[in-house]
Amino acid sequence: MTKDAVPPWQPIATVPESLFLQEDFLFAPCSGTAAAADAGAAADTERTQPLPPLPPLSVEAWQRCPWWVRLGVRLLKERADGEGSRLQDYVGMLPRPGETGAPVNWSAEQLDRLHYPRLLSQIKLQRRLFEGFRKFLLADARRGDNAPSTREGDGVNRLVSALADPAMFSWALECVLSRAFQLPPRSAAALVVEEGDDVPVKAPEVTPPAPDEMRMALLPLIDSINHYSRMPTHMYWEADGALSLSVGAAFDPGDHAFASYGPVSNDDLLQYYGFVEQDNPSDTYVLEDMGKWLREDGLLGTDLSSRLLACPAARDVWRYLRRGVILRDAVHPATMQAVRIVSCEAAGLSAGDESELSWDGTEAGLSRFTAPVSLVSENAAFELLMRYSAREADDWGKAGVAAALAEDPAAPRLDGDLDGLGLDTDRRLMLSVFRQEKIALLRGIVGRLTHMRKVSDLLNRPIKMPVSGSPPPVLGPASRSS
Repeated sequence: MTKDAVPPWQPIATVPESLFLQEDFLFAPCSGTAAAADAGAAADTERTQPLPPLPPLSVEAWQRCPWWVRLGVRLLKERADGEGSRLQDYVGMLPRPGETGAPVNWSAEQLDRLHYPRLLSQIKLQRRLFEGFRKFLLADARRGDNAPSTREGDGVNRLVSALADPAMFSWALECVLSRAFQLPPRSAAALVVEEGDDVPVKAPEVTPPAPDEMRMALLPLIDSINHYSRMPTHMYWEADGALSLSVGAAFDPGDHAFASYGPVSNDDLLQYYGFVEQDNPSDTYVLEDMGKWLREDGLLGTDLSSRLLACPAARDVWRYLRRGVILRDAVHPATMQAVRIVSCEAAGLSAGDESELSWDGTEAGLSRFTAPVSLVSENAAFELLMRYSAREADDWGKAGVAAALAEDPAAPRLDGDLDGLGLDTDRRLMLSVFRQEKIALLRGIVGRLTHMRKVSDLLNRPIKMPVSGSPPPVLGPASRSS
């Protein structure tokens, strides 16, 4: 909640760098000589300094872990330090182990009620990764040449004990995946808003960081702000090195503040954050079995599969063909490109006068399928996606969770099949919203494709499906960015 009234684009939260928790950097004071030697530095005597791996972990093991594991180990170390941690208050306000709300802690019966193969497979993978990295780091920490020494103190031994506890290790990674933010470039500054105007002037130019320069961090206070995808959000650096977050809305004292974590689908919101958003503009539906269905229907033969696998540039095409991705009122461009390739082959367009329409297996040939190739193949692509989306929607209906949408799609209800699972009202409501949003998304894309097919036939030419904005990521851990 906000303590004071906050106008639009004024900071709703500011955090000094001394309270950041980063994977590879620590805020620490520099000597006065070092600060003075920094040409042009204002009276700034503190910097972030690179950190070695936490003892007793080896450099080799540390470098083999992704950012979210390294940051999770840092969080475990702060928890192990107890009263000696500079982040004691922050660690104390985090949810307790097993209480983050993330589905990784749900029972098998509760997960089955999702009726969504994509999320089930992702959670199973998440559990394997959590346990695999835990065992890997624990084995490394217990190696003879890395074993904790008396000199290193009890903190190191407590860290090793935490690595030996699956629930504690999972807790740290769950906190990181639900709270970590990508730090903005150092050039990110506050937006300029003229007095009496809620719309900022043009934001200063900011160069995005290179992939190897991206930094993730836990940001106390900022990471407690709730998500609303339509909230304009800006994160920037203050002159003193603190990080501020502002949004394009005004708040009165006592209001709940909201900010956008970026374009995050309900799949990722539920898996990593433990909540969903109704009418989420970035929601997706992943047809987990599309590759299997294509093979069963004789549309994805060995020849085409071999060509796709043999072409390095076709990696995304192959991935989005095996698991078709549906956006809200659109199809992911990579899935559309893949389905066009399949449709050209399946429609017999590789023969006769239209032989040039089939994919020749080269990287250069892939770009031709980012747009409609012909009216016949585009209609075939629409038909294929309509059939599989309708098939998936029918599966939801057979599971008994698709009723009542037609009566009042905007009013989530507590589905009866969630009885007896030990879920509180909030959790049941969340699952109800998640499932109804998925069904609505499938029905929406079937209607959109049907309309586009009719328009194409009326104009006697293929039309390309528009996609507004950048498609949200669907693979890998979600990360907050502003």
